[in-house]
Amino acid sequence: MSTYITDYIPFDYVHYGTEILPAIEQATRGNSIPLSNMIASATHFSPRLRSRYALPLPEEQRDPLIWMFAGLFDVSTLRRIRAGETWNPWEALATVLPTLEGKSLTVLGRYGEMLKYHLLATFCCEVPPWSENWPHHEYRGPILGHDETVSDWHEYCKRDMGTQVLWETFYRPASSDLEDILNIGDEQRSSYMYKYQPRYIPTVTYTETEMGIDGFVTLEEIQYLLEHVRSHERPVLDSIISKCIRDGEGMDWDIDVEALNKDAIKNQEEIAGEVSWHYIRRKGLLINHRAVFEQWRKSHPVEMDKFVEEYYEGIHMVEDEILHRMRFAVEREWGILVMSAKL
Repeated sequence: MSTYITDYIPFDYVHYGTEILPAIEQATRGNSIPLSNMIASATHFSPRLRSRYALPLPEEQRDPLIWMFAGLFDVSTLRRIRAGETWNPWEALATVLPTLEGKSLTVLGRYGEMLKYHLLATFCCEVPPWSENWPHHEYRGPILGHDETVSDWHEYCKRDMGTQVLWETFYRPASSDLEDILNIGDEQRSSYMYKYQPRYIPTVTYTETEMGIDGFVTLEEIQYLLEHVRSHERPVLDSIISKCIRDGEGMDWDIDVEALNKDAIKNQEEIAGEVSWHYIRRKGLLINHRAVFEQWRKSHPVEMDKFVEEYYEGIHMVEDEILHRMRFAVEREWGILVMSAKL
């Protein structure tokens, strides 16, 4: 069963657009010197957007990364590395440079795309220390590490029109100036992904499954969001209601069907076209979650308040951490990207 994750990463989109992409483009035209110099200057390596390893690679990281680069080593080198020889992933990626000539930024080939991704992750992304509100500071995973927290957060960001407009900035069409920075041309504008995710950044990596950079915001957009965001609100979210219903079912609470409004009770045919997870099944009938939620809040007030409080604490913790990362990005005059993956 797949798990969906989402993370927000401070992102130096200006450096990516004005330094890295032009260096790659120069390499496609036969001049690999700027890109070669950039690779030689690396003091660390990021195998993914959320990781950073000093060079030379720590011993505990060498073996887990070998399989990503195996195709770039000859047999004897690969044998020595597997026997414990120290290796530098940037030296392996440097061998890709000659293959870029004659290609384009949108078609770099498998290892060319891999090189572009690790340049972005290494030179343009940095995950700050967790904020004081994050309870598990040794945790190294994404802010939203499971389908349920992803669902809660996305619904929380759409709780009213003003809030939805703020958080949808990640996915709005880029201005012409921003398109110029990121070298977005007619080919990308006409693509399927650009139509539905105009700030999507194509990436290829072999460390996370179906990972994608879904969008990003600029420095100015972060500053506007921080100025207008309303935090720690407590809207009644369908995702929280559903989890409270699940918790109540786990305690074998009864439902007084006779006391419910008849509009809250339907059969299978009557919910055609609706999302069935908004209903709980009892005696062949489907009962609306919200109606059960309200009934249980009256019949089990202490337990239900505890459930609700726990879920709001989780959302507010996520909110605090994302805003903490945004302030970190503002200090560096960076943006923030949002990534998602199916693991």
